[in-house]
Amino acid sequence: MYSEGHGYKATVNRVNQEGHRSKKGNAFATATIKDILKNPVYIGKIRYNVRQDWNEKRRKNINPNPILVDGEHDAIIDNQTWEKVQIILKDRSKIHNRVYDSELILSGLLKCPVCGASMTVSRSTRKRKDGTKAVNEYYACGNWKNKGTAVCNSNSVRAEVADEVVINKLIETVNNELLLKKVINNINKNKSSKLKPKLDEMNLVNKEIDKLNGKKNSSIELFEDGILAKIELAERVKKLNEDIDTLKFRLDEIKQDVMLAEGEPIPFELVSQVMKKFGEVFKESSTRQQRKQLLNLLVSKVTIDKSRKIDTIELQINEDVIRYLVKEGSSEEDEDPSFFHASMLNCTTLKFVI
Repeated sequence: MYSEGHGYKATVNRVNQEGHRSKKGNAFATATIKDILKNPVYIGKIRYNVRQDWNEKRRKNINPNPILVDGEHDAIIDNQTWEKVQIILKDRSKIHNRVYDSELILSGLLKCPVCGASMTVSRSTRKRKDGTKAVNEYYACGNWKNKGTAVCNSNSVRAEVADEVVINKLIETVNNELLLKKVINNINKNKSSKLKPKLDEMNLVNKEIDKLNGKKNSSIELFEDGILAKIELAERVKKLNEDIDTLKFRLDEIKQDVMLAEGEPIPFELVSQVMKKFGEVFKESSTRQQRKQLLNLLVSKVTIDKSRKIDTIELQINEDVIRYLVKEGSSEEDEDPSFFHASMLNCTTLKFVI
């Protein structure tokens, strides 16, 4: 497909739609397709010394001129197709001028409402009447972007809308002590009553995942015995993998609820001081990158509902958050002793939803 002019996205989408999976049973990603297209093993070659200074840089230091020798295995791709693909890869790797800012502040924090994957930046352009181009920025499902529609859909939301809702909610929480106290009191009140039902649900979900994995292994055995056709196997495995991914997403949500229910009551005084300090530092942040760094410290995830509206904002308070806020928001003249006292508390990560 790639030799015919299709890109990584179209190629990975076709591969996943046909039910192909990696050795670990996962859907292919665009990065995997890229590695496959560059790997000479498919034309009967073997590479040595692919990575340099392994002990220091591990996978990061790629050798541009590895040792290439003939392998004992047969080639499955002809040299003409291979060379054509390499020319296309080289041509498409040319660096283009970027006209965009750094990544949006909620990228990686916003979660897809269908599969639970982190949502990443997506952009579209349209031509105005005066001939200039307008760029629209969105958050889109990372699985869709990397693995195609066989895994998930875009489920995109306008970036400016999502950013505004989240920032306004955080500022409202900072400025409204009664609202924050109500949130914390409700969480602490419901902690113990939620633990057993969540543990029971977690056990049920784990059993269901095991059952689906068993069905997948049975289907593979039927195929190996010649009872099941390849097309039918691909359809079964695709459906089972989709069901397993959905259950794993739910399992992650339950685990977060269990951690919250098992922990100590959330101290309102510490949360209040941290949120106030967050408001001060956020207000002083002048660049998008500074705000993104701050949000990535305090916010652990943001969920959206099926109608693509912001649903919940999960915050986390730990030593890293406190240390950063003290460093960025204080000076020797205006240090807040009570806040420094709070920062010395040996607390584990506190998580709560607003």
